[in-house]
Formats: sequence, structure tokens, C-alpha cells
Amino acid sequence: MANLIIKRAIEINYKTGKIVKVIDLKRILPRSAYTTYTGTHRPDGKIDWFHQNSMVYDKKRGELIVSGRNQDMIFAINYKTTKLQWILAAPQKLPASYQHYLLNPQSKQFRYSGGQHAVNLIHQSQHQGATIELEYYDNNVPVTRGKTKQSKQWSAGEIVTINQLHKTVKKTWSFGKTLGKRNFTNIVGSSYAVGKGNTLIGFGYADNGKRSEFVEVNRQTNQIVFDVDRTKFAHGDWSYRAQRMNLYPGSATVSLATITTSN
Repeated sequence: MANLIIKRAIEINYKTGKIVKVIDLKRILPRSAYTTYTGTHRPDGKIDWFHQNSMVYDKKRGELIVSGRNQDMIFAINYKTTKLQWILAAPQKLPASYQHYLLNPQSKQFRYSGGQHAVNLIHQSQHQGATIELEYYDNNVPVTRGKTKQSKQWSAGEIVTINQLHKTVKKTWSFGKTLGKRNFTNIVGSSYAVGKGNTLIGFGYADNGKRSEFVEVNRQTNQIVFDVDRTKFAHGDWSYRAQRMNLYPGSATVSLATITTSN
């Protein structure tokens, strides 16, 4: 384990620059996750067993939700105690002592994510009791667990509803399957709820990195309302995230002035 990449989340006080908290994932996740990992290989020989690519803090519950691509896993911990709250992942290769943390799908057709990115909470102010809505970009790439016949056939933006009290999960929305392999992305990508009922999906490594496509979809109708296809770049187009942003911040004011010049 000399070449093991240590995975830690570090909180830093931006005013003083001092470290406030260190969360060691090796103390939270099962030992087998890093001692027997064979999902990916690096040219430098180091073992990237977790590959944390996003996290979000649930202020209402004091929980940190973390996405690890190389474990095909999303999990939540209590931020103060670092105690595991739940795990969203297929049960394969997870030790028996961790099985009780698993969220139970409410449908037999539930498809677990593979190599996912961009985990985020949505409609946070509307959360009721133990229920939260979670969004993420499912690359649909099996790295450690979760492989199905559908793996690598497409990538998708996904939304799930999680009941933390009953340890259940239900997929409430998904878009990407109809686009097929054309928009399959082995790496990177994002999916964020925007505006009123829309989601912006960033297929950031389509055609093996030759292009990126950004698609905004209405979740009620699944109709595409905005589509940008970036292609024909000399060295390809790898887009890690796609986000809709206002040109000016909400507090900004813009005024026009007439400028006269003399010859």
C-alpha cells in the first residue's frame, strides 16, 4: 500500500488559512475499498481508489454528501462526527458490515450510477422531514461495482429522492438514454437543475473527447430547450462542468452613457 493515494477532505478557514477539520475517508469506508482495489491503473503506479470529484454540504441536516467515481458510490456523513449516514451504491463488493448503510431502491428496475460526477442537492428549501432530492451526472461507467448490460451505452443526468429515515431511494428523473452512445462520456460531465423545471446537462467528453454538448431539458416534457454542440477543435473539447450563469450578479446595475468625440 506504499503507492496508495490518501483521500482526505480538508476544511480551511479562508481568513486565517488554518486547517479547521480533516476527514480521512480511510477511516470511514471499508478497508477492502483500498486494499483490494483494481478498478483503474495509473502510469505512475499509484492507486486512485476513490477519486472524489464532488461534494455538497446539507446545512439543514449537518451532513456532507460525497461522490467517489472509482467506487461508483455516493455517501453521506454527519459532518461533526464523520459517522456514515447512508450509501448509494450497488451492494456488490461491499462488506457485510456496511450493508445496513445501503439505500434500498423502491423499484426493481433501479439502475445504480457508475463513475458519476457533480453530486448536488436540489429544492433544498422544500425538503420535508427525512427526504432529500439529489441530482448527479451518471457517466454509466462501471469502475468498481454497478455493472449492467446498459453500462457504457449512454450517459445521463439523474435525480433521485432519498428517505434517510427508511433508507430508501427512488429515481424520479433521468435524461440521456435517448441520445445513446453519441453522448456517452467515459469521464467528466455534469447535471444541474436550472430555472423553472429545467436541467442543464454537460456531456463533456462525447466521442472520446472530440466534442462536448450542453443540453438543457424540461423535466416535465423531456423536450430539449437549449443545445450547444462544441466540435471541430484542433485538440478536442473536454468540459468538466456546464453551468448557467447570469451575465451580471443580482446586485449589479448597468447604465448607458453617451460619449462624444471631436475630430
